[in-house]
Amino acid sequence: MMALADDFANGFSQGFYLAARGAAGRNYKEGEYDPFILLGSFIGFLVGAAFFIKGLKWFRRKRLIENTPTSMVRSIAMGFVEVYGAVVPIQGQEMLKNPVLNKDCVYYRRIEEVNQGRSYRNPEGYWSTVKDEEAMKQFYLKDDTGKVLVDPKGAIVDLDPDGLNKACVYGADKRITVYSIEPQNNLYILGTAGKDPGTEQLIIQKGKNYYSISDDPEGKLLANLRREVLIGVYGGAAMSLVCLAIILYYLKVF
Repeated sequence: MMALADDFANGFSQGFYLAARGAAGRNYKEGEYDPFILLGSFIGFLVGAAFFIKGLKWFRRKRLIENTPTSMVRSIAMGFVEVYGAVVPIQGQEMLKNPVLNKDCVYYRRIEEVNQGRSYRNPEGYWSTVKDEEAMKQFYLKDDTGKVLVDPKGAIVDLDPDGLNKACVYGADKRITVYSIEPQNNLYILGTAGKDPGTEQLIIQKGKNYYSISDDPEGKLLANLRREVLIGVYGGAAMSLVCLAIILYYLKVF
């Protein structure tokens, strides 16, 4: 969930790199403007606007979670629902295997990265994603009142980057990271409940509304969302306003 904060910092620094480059390298006569500062401010304005819009998206998600009560499986009604429980595999269904740990799972995401840009000045280089793939199976979500079928297809799967279900394999210039959902893992799910056409049993799946699967409990998820909303809405707005002021000043609008 902290990816937004990292993206914001990267966007801010990249947006003003051109400005710093121009300001440090030349002296300008009175009445001239530095094109690097103007271009950097324009990029910064666009980055800030993008994060503001993304922050509004996170705000809507936060309100949706806050306004949707958690249902017990036994009392699930048709439509948009919020449930919390443990993963139970479907009996007789072949399980997936974690590509790194070779453990049974119902979902995994495998990210393969290569290291690029190593140099004398930058011995660490940077990691670039070359393959990002996922696999999933239907499963049951069980609480104290019963169990319900879940089809994870189309869901935003948000797993803790520092959680127990993360596995990494490192090489000199390559690394593979796998996130997985295993039997008995606790999940928090927001999705649409309806009838499975094949079996006529109740199933949670993607509908017209938001669909997410997370291994964070509701309280932690909301705390992370509040932080991301602050970064996106307020940070993005502040960045855009500062950059807009610089642009207007250089264009001598005021």
